[in-house]
Amino acid sequence: MLKICCFIFLSLLSFAKTCSGEKSEIIIEDKPRPEWLKTEFDHVVWIEDEDVSKINSQYEIKIEEKLNPDSVAVFFLSAHVPLDYFKNSKDFYPNQKAFILIIPDWEFYQKVAEDATKNGIMLEPATTNYYYYFLRENNQLKIDEYHISGDGHPIIKH
Repeated sequence: MLKICCFIFLSLLSFAKTCSGEKSEIIIEDKPRPEWLKTEFDHVVWIEDEDVSKINSQYEIKIEEKLNPDSVAVFFLSAHVPLDYFKNSKDFYPNQKAFILIIPDWEFYQKVAEDATKNGIMLEPATTNYYYYFLRENNQLKIDEYHISGDGHPIIKH
């Protein structure tokens, strides 16, 4: 059923772009799924808008979750905090050696909403997320990224 819905969605999106004169372009990553991107994540920590405060251009995330620094923590970012905050922050769980950050593809969702509104239709976009693996070692930060749209997302448990 999900495959049929995705097919219908992509067909409608392609039709909407054709009607508006835009070329339809689907980009598929030619990259194997990384080992760190499991099929299921337990104990995912959700970061909501109420967990985030912004003063001037500085973000502060207040979550009082106790994490094992030797484990790989998983966070789902539903608040609109830029990725650069996590890339540059030494304050976000500084003792955590590795963590995974799941971020919805807000740009994709916005584009679908705009296209649907422009064409007077309602669309349910395919689930589309970015997955980032952060590894802190030897005073360096390494980041691996993976993008999934449609099927293939890990099961997320709180």
